[in-house]
Amino acid sequence: MLAPSLLRRHPERLAGGLARRGWSPERVTALLARLQAADDAALDEIARELPNLPADDVPAERVILRQHGEAERHEGTHPHWEMMERLGWLDARRGTRIAGPRFTLLRGRGARLERALMAFMLDLHVSQHGYTEIAPPLLAAEQTMRQTGHLPHFRDEMYAVGDALWLNPTAEVPLVALHAGELLAAAHLPLAYVAGIPSFRREAGSAGRMTRGLLRLHQFPKVELVQVVTPAGSRAAYEAITRHAEAVPAALGLTYRVVELPARDLSFAAERGRDIEVWFPGMGEWIEVASISACGTFQARRAAIRYATGKGKPRYAHTLNGSGVAVGRALAAVVEQGQTGDGEVTLPPTLHPYAR
Repeated sequence: MLAPSLLRRHPERLAGGLARRGWSPERVTALLARLQAADDAALDEIARELPNLPADDVPAERVILRQHGEAERHEGTHPHWEMMERLGWLDARRGTRIAGPRFTLLRGRGARLERALMAFMLDLHVSQHGYTEIAPPLLAAEQTMRQTGHLPHFRDEMYAVGDALWLNPTAEVPLVALHAGELLAAAHLPLAYVAGIPSFRREAGSAGRMTRGLLRLHQFPKVELVQVVTPAGSRAAYEAITRHAEAVPAALGLTYRVVELPARDLSFAAERGRDIEVWFPGMGEWIEVASISACGTFQARRAAIRYATGKGKPRYAHTLNGSGVAVGRALAAVVEQGQTGDGEVTLPPTLHPYAR
């Protein structure tokens, strides 16, 4: 969360940051009036409702940092859901019958490929990038959701299951919360964790092509990367976690690009962020398969994650997270880019050891 001192002592910085995020002048004015009337307890609660402020060098528009491969379309290329249903890998009708809209079912080769992709991604991040793998609970307490900024902001987009527990919308939640309330030794930083779990989101939005196939589901597997670092190491960690995430589509031989996001598109907890988008030739669109967020002290303040400096009082750590990557979307991209024209799909050599 934002430092409470910022809310009253630097209203111009707060107003400017929220305006860059797309807040209207009327909304900003109403917030500033509310802050002036708030006591300390109310101020703390208001701080938890506000998004992180964008860093000064966040661009005003999307910037394509780099692209690998050409965005080409070939006659006869089909959307992934058509190919997967034809091959017997995807059964959306039965998935919907079991659990309702935006749930699907993979079968046979499709189910094996999803498992293969998950294993490949975890092995890549552990063996080549040095992350420690975590197998966390799939449920998180309400306090844990508050520590990562998912509550109260995303309450309507998550699934509550009773007893003040929530289904994790992303493994970012338990990975950031691993060190909640702890005082870490500076010598032990940075910390890097990876987890691959089923994630659950309500995913609001009207029906359309993005709700077909594996793109926008209520339940989806995702590999998540989280780093806890010192402020001095934060910018380097941002570049590193981006490289780690884009190593997945690169190793799969996919056409992809890395995009620096403008302030209005940043996630709630991010002060800067990037998307990794993969070309879907069957749909004729670039689709995000990974998002990277540098959160500064935003989550560490909520979760009381600090480190000892050896000089003076402890400081809040910085947290970063990135998809490494969304497994279903990666599978869909492999199917769309791997079509041979004769009704088959050629798999990337990287997956061969995992998908026998």
